[in-house]
Amino acid sequence: MYKFGKSILAILLIAGALQSKTTFAQNTSPILDHQVIHKFGELLSFEAVLAPDLDVEKVEVFFNSQGSANTQVESVEIREQNYVSLFYSLEEENPLRAFAPVRYRFVVTQTDGEKLESEDFEFFYEDNRYRWEVLEEGPFRVHWYAGETDFGQDVLDVAQLGADTLQDTLDLPIPQELDIYVYSRASDLRQALDLSGKPWLAGHANPDLGIVLVSVIPGPEQSLEMEREVPHEVAHAMLYEKVGDNYANIPAWLNEGIASLAELYPNPDYQQTLVDAADSGELVPLADLCQDFPDDTLSAGLAYAQSNSFVRYISRTYGPAGLDRLVDAYSNGASCEEGTNIALGQPLSAIERTWSSSAINANPGLGAFGQLLPWLIIAVVPIGLSLGFTALRARQKEA
Repeated sequence: MYKFGKSILAILLIAGALQSKTTFAQNTSPILDHQVIHKFGELLSFEAVLAPDLDVEKVEVFFNSQGSANTQVESVEIREQNYVSLFYSLEEENPLRAFAPVRYRFVVTQTDGEKLESEDFEFFYEDNRYRWEVLEEGPFRVHWYAGETDFGQDVLDVAQLGADTLQDTLDLPIPQELDIYVYSRASDLRQALDLSGKPWLAGHANPDLGIVLVSVIPGPEQSLEMEREVPHEVAHAMLYEKVGDNYANIPAWLNEGIASLAELYPNPDYQQTLVDAADSGELVPLADLCQDFPDDTLSAGLAYAQSNSFVRYISRTYGPAGLDRLVDAYSNGASCEEGTNIALGQPLSAIERTWSSSAINANPGLGAFGQLLPWLIIAVVPIGLSLGFTALRARQKEA
């Protein structure tokens, strides 16, 4: 499929170029015709037909994904009749950014050293392993491959409702356009994003691309997963819409905590996760959750639970205005510790202590003692009664 040589595709490219000779006379581009084909995660094919009468020494193609600082430069094989081609492996060592526009151009070096550059071209590196259905409404465009049209409509409805829910708490704008890709298996999503090291991940946002990805497994739980995952990822895009390139300055605990505010069906396991961690003394200092979350499933689950609880505590204690000030402080470059001081008047560590004692009753030993108290009463009361009766009988004998 990808060995073109004297294929019909090559013949068509050459034929089209021969009909386009007059175009080159009006344009200094060394390329008359070209096309790019990709097989997601495996292969990238560049093909082009050079203008006639060039004394070509070599041809190179320059390409890079949006948001990437690395530009790949590859030599292109020159074939017959000015037809050139490159087959580029997209294995793990040479990945492109998934769902990103890829810009590329051809550079022809002639034997006298003169370089001729084509204009910049672009293609969209979409996951074409699947045949995506598309449904659009308002700012949202949903792509899915498992399920009927009503499934896509449900995703649209949940996305809008989640955005509205978040706007009840925070002044965050909805992006003018947002593409939502829905995978039917989390493993497929992780493979597409090369995130196999995060087995707990069920969604991901590329807000600078205007794209979010979620996994919703078809079945009886799909509505609950959809109501949790879709609004969560949409919230990341909304936060990016507000702060732009300063998005990277937002601490991970705040970013994920804000996203949890949009969830229509919050994770029911979070509170028990917090209680268990408090009892065992394993709560993670929020200062350790400023940059990123842990990779392993249990630690990541606790990080999400803490972020959810802490941001909700801030929202209740300082109100939506306090949360807005906090976002502004961090987007303006405040450090993780000083951001709360600027916006809320206290350092992060101080607010964390108040939160842990009031929100999850996490004073040292208090959580465990609270759970053991009923059993202690059951054990101690009979002993106390027995000792009391013994003392009473002793006094009666003395009398």
